Amino acid sequence: MILMVKCSFKRLLFCKTNKLTHFTKIKYYLIYRIIDNVCLKTIFIVHRFVCKYKVDGAWNSWMEWGECSTTCETGWRLRSRTCDQPAPEYGGKPCPGSFNDNITCFEKECPVDGGMSDWNEWSTCSHSCGNGTQTRSRTCTNPTPLYGGANCTEDSSEDQLCLLVNCPINGIWSDWAAWGACDVTCGNGTMTRSRSCDNPQPDFGGEDCVGNETDVTECPDKCCPGNKHL
Repeated sequence: MILMVKCSFKRLLFCKTNKLTHFTKIKYYLIYRIIDNVCLKTIFIVHRFVCKYKVDGAWNSWMEWGECSTTCETGWRLRSRTCDQPAPEYGGKPCPGSFNDNITCFEKECPVDGGMSDWNEWSTCSHSCGNGTQTRSRTCTNPTPLYGGANCTEDSSEDQLCLLVNCPINGIWSDWAAWGACDVTCGNGTMTRSRSCDNPQPDFGGEDCVGNETDVTECPDKCCPGNKHL
């Protein structure tokens, strides 16, 4: 006896009415029969509609949070899940919501390298007149190194020469020059020597040399012809 199951119209209508899915199963039946002492092989193909309920998807558990996206300051951690508990089938609804989730994370403060501030004003010159020096400085506070950041390597101070005014220079006499010749060839006479106010000469409001520029003295006595000493 051969039993062939055929899909009925009622079964197909039941699937549609109840918003279920249906699909066709095809089965092959191989039958051997002996007819008139001859073995005959007959293949019957049976189509059968099978009703299946829709399966809505459901989420699996969240996976572990991943590592922070940054090694310092604020970053993100991600985790994911799969829609396979169960997976949607036969026209069922997908899982509601997102496959991924994220939260902020903060590992540690990022290192801050130091930077030099602007220079301060120059200090007062070390001398009120003549050559002096003045200094200015700066600090490693723009920004200050933090959380293992590098210190500044630039100079924190510098000097320069300064000259407010030239100091007054008082005049000083040079050495006396040699005596000059006597003003007479015989008899009582005088001879002169001189000096100059240039060692140094007065400058920048300095005082002149004190004293005479010339000096006079009597010549050694020398008799004139025809005169006798008493």
